[in-house]
Amino acid sequence: MAKEFFQEFGEAFTKTMRDIGERAESFYSEQKLRNKISGEEKQICKIMEELGKIIYRRYKDGVPLEDMQRRLCEQIEQRMDRIGQYKEAIAGVKEKKVCPSCGITVEAGMAFCPHCGAACTTKEQEEQAGTVVAEVSAEEPEPVEEETPSDELEPVAEETLSEESETEEDGLAAERKETE
Repeated sequence: MAKEFFQEFGEAFTKTMRDIGERAESFYSEQKLRNKISGEEKQICKIMEELGKIIYRRYKDGVPLEDMQRRLCEQIEQRMDRIGQYKEAIAGVKEKKVCPSCGITVEAGMAFCPHCGAACTTKEQEEQAGTVVAEVSAEEPEPVEEETPSDELEPVAEETLSEESETEEDGLAAERKETE
């Protein structure tokens, strides 16, 4: 009786394991196909992203677009502006600033971006520069005193002139020897 029990149990166990194996194989095959589908969908998204970038570049260059394309590009522009504002807010919290050219966060005291080399001024610095330029342009230029030419020229010693011409001749002779 115990022998029959273990034999039946063994057969049931073997059958169950075969079923599990078949299901696992089926699941594995299905998952491989799903992964291939996912890979193709990712490639489609990349291609669509590149297509969108091309259309957006045309929008930035002033090429006329269809109404729907133009509206989508305007939405992208608005969201990019928001991202810029958020980056500036983050930089303000960290007491840093954002490079206007490449968007990298740099130290507040830096005048130029270490990444791209662009000038990194803050809005306050730009406003101050604008007021200084406005103040300077509002003022009348100061008259410049003209210097009158002096009738007296300092005499140049002939020894100095002859020494200079000798050193020039020596230099030319040395260059000729090097080229030969």
